[in-house]
This record gives sequence, structure tokens and C-alpha cells, in this order.
Amino acid sequence: MISRSLGPEFGGSIGLMFFLAKVCACGEYVLGLVEAILDVFGKDSESQLSSSVQVLPQGYWYTVLYSSGILLLCLIVCLVGAHIYSRTAFVILIVVTVSLLSVFISSMAVKPISFNITHQGPGNTSRHFNGSYTGYSAKTLQNNLGSGYSLDYSTNTVMSFATVFAVMFTSCTGIMAGANMSGELKTPSVSIPRGTIVAVLYTFTVYFLLFMMVAATCDRYTD
Repeated sequence: MISRSLGPEFGGSIGLMFFLAKVCACGEYVLGLVEAILDVFGKDSESQLSSSVQVLPQGYWYTVLYSSGILLLCLIVCLVGAHIYSRTAFVILIVVTVSLLSVFISSMAVKPISFNITHQGPGNTSRHFNGSYTGYSAKTLQNNLGSGYSLDYSTNTVMSFATVFAVMFTSCTGIMAGANMSGELKTPSVSIPRGTIVAVLYTFTVYFLLFMMVAATCDRYTD
């Protein structure tokens, strides 16, 4: 579409950058999905919240295995064709929407709780961090409104504006899905601009509500 509008020189260069961006984004999405699955279903002998559903073994190579399986599933969907891809994207939208609704519902249903986070530090040393879920509290929200960048226990580095913004930046990715399927749209000139703007507003709203929800319900952890 870009090549026809601006010429093959612009279309080729933009397409190459778009391809590389999609490759990096795909890796990010797959790792995020695997991390979320392991947080719920992964075995953790030191966790205080273990349950019968935590059956998946964890480790570096297990993460590679799970990620490879998901990538293989994505490859099969792409090889089948655009028709099955559009249906799969719609199913994923429903699953994500239900998940988001469950997050907001659980934030009101779960009672305040304190917990401990154990992280493997350098030299095979274990570090323990105390956290608490306070439920919706004006005091908690007030304490979290300031920047107050602290140590990230998973990377052992102090957070900054750039690292925190990287979380918000992901809300602006994936909005080109409509442009990718321009051949399947009845009126691309109308549907693509409208769909892109709606996607940006939708994802921004969801991320903003999630940020405010976490800020109003979770205290900063302490070492």
C-alpha cells in the first residue's frame, strides 16, 4: 500500500523497518505470554501462594520450549491463511477482554493481603522483598503518585523514566493489524484510519486504568 502511494523506494525501506519491528515485537509478546502463564501455572517451591494448578516446570530451557511451541502455533496460523488469522485475532481479542475484566473484578473482590517475594540474587543468594495489597485506598494512591524510582528486584537496577515509559510504550504497538489486513477490508481508506485511532484510544485507556488501579491498591515493596 505504501509502495503504491509513495513509490517502491519508500515502500521498501519502510517495509524493511516494519518487518524488523514486527520480529522484535513478536519476541516481546511471546515472552510476555510465557511469563504470564508461568506466573499462574508455573511451579515455585518458595512461593507462599502455591496451588494445585501450578504444574508447569520452570527454568531457562523450559521457557525456550514454551516460547518455541507458541511460535510454532503462530506459524501454523499464518501458513493457513488470512481467513483463519482474522478469526484467531478476534478470539484473542475476546480472551484479552475477559482477562482485563477479571483483573478489575478481582481488584474489588480480593481482600488486603501481605506477601513475600523471593528472588535469586548474585552469588546464589536469595533476597526477600515484602509487599502488600491494600485494596482501593486513597492513602495508597497518594503514596504512589510521585515518581520515587526504586530498585527492580528482578534486574537489581534502579528504575528510571525511560524504563517505566517502556511499559506504557507497548500500548502503542500492534495498532497496525488493520493495515496489515487491508486486502481483507471492504473500505480500507475508511476502516484503517478509524480502526487505528480507536485502537490507540482503547489501548491507552486500558493501560491508564490498569496503572491507576495498581497505584491505588498496591504499596511499594520494601527490602
